[in-house]
Amino acid sequence: MYVKVGIDAGDFTYETQLPVKPGCMVVVPFKRTTKIGWVIDISREPNLPEAIKLRKVRQLISRKQVIENNLIQLAKWVANYYVAEVGHVIEHMLPQSIRRKSITRLLPRAKEFEIKNVRPQVDVLWEVDPTVRWDYYKHAIERTLSEGKDVLVLVPEQRDHRMLQDVPFYTSELRDSDKKRLWLALRRGDLRVVCGTRSAVFLPFRGLGLIIVEREDSKHYKEQDHPHYHARDVAIMRAMFEGIRVILGTGSPSLETYLNIKKGKYKLVNEPKFDELKIDVITLRKRQIFSPELKRKISNILQRGGKVVLFINLRGYSRYLICEDCGHTLRCPRCGVGLVYYRAGKMLRCHYCGYKEVAPTVCPNCQGTNIRYVSLGVERVLRRARASGLRQYFGMWSLIRLTLSL
Repeated sequence: MYVKVGIDAGDFTYETQLPVKPGCMVVVPFKRTTKIGWVIDISREPNLPEAIKLRKVRQLISRKQVIENNLIQLAKWVANYYVAEVGHVIEHMLPQSIRRKSITRLLPRAKEFEIKNVRPQVDVLWEVDPTVRWDYYKHAIERTLSEGKDVLVLVPEQRDHRMLQDVPFYTSELRDSDKKRLWLALRRGDLRVVCGTRSAVFLPFRGLGLIIVEREDSKHYKEQDHPHYHARDVAIMRAMFEGIRVILGTGSPSLETYLNIKKGKYKLVNEPKFDELKIDVITLRKRQIFSPELKRKISNILQRGGKVVLFINLRGYSRYLICEDCGHTLRCPRCGVGLVYYRAGKMLRCHYCGYKEVAPTVCPNCQGTNIRYVSLGVERVLRRARASGLRQYFGMWSLIRLTLSL
């Protein structure tokens, strides 16, 4: 018998006579050492050239299936789509204590899932008011539970759990003992509803019927470490393999979700309501930041007790410095991109790698002193807004700078 085993270096074929099943944990030789891995496929033929001599599985750690076939299928997809090792993906799915030999005797009997591989029902709730979204979720949860199915609610951040305080919460920041307790309870079928952040998408539900992804547009669903999966997309693929429904809730859908709505792949369950927007395009004179029309409108809004947001898509004071004598621009020696000038500290910084240096007063290329600040940054706009000449428009209202680095 031949088995394909997923380890942290990839997936490899081994020969064995041990009573293994998909999802069992084994020890296999790899180069001059041994590694722990998971059986992901079994076959009677190796489907390899006859000249290749296969090594044998050294040890069967657990006769019980540590990971069930539905999650093996999901791990394979994640590994293929995000260019990762399937063994590493499975390690990411399991609490650390579950991967120990001593805990395997506590594992409940594995369930054999039917891999349906059908287009899932993906419903999009496009609603700005989070209270309305959560009311919709709660009705969907009650309906799913009444049908005898389980529910997973994914949230981007831990603070979002407050809307389901009485529901167990799973996050990577939990102690491993708490992760193990919740994981085993799900494997036994003791829990019906769980709320969690992105890693909860891999939890071993016995009969999942609904996945809710709150604020599906949030950047927090993207895993920054290896494997670099996106929990929203993994949830949709899990729904495809298990033939269940997904609800994507958002106040402002991601471009991917919006495109899938337009293509008819996702269904919009409500009619989003928006206030009519009025956009004015104004041509500014040279070196002008605030047009007279913008000043008047800001003043009118503030007088009525309103608030104003000035969106500037650049941190710092200026996008880059240029020598007007020779045209030389200062660039990051690592990345090759223009260095952003920060007036505070008179520093040049690279927003990609973090490189920084003191801004020069003379051009390092031609020794000229005619250096110009190009483009507008938040610091420059805020400095101009606070200038005494604009007090007549802004009065004594406070001005706040908000950037990602603050």
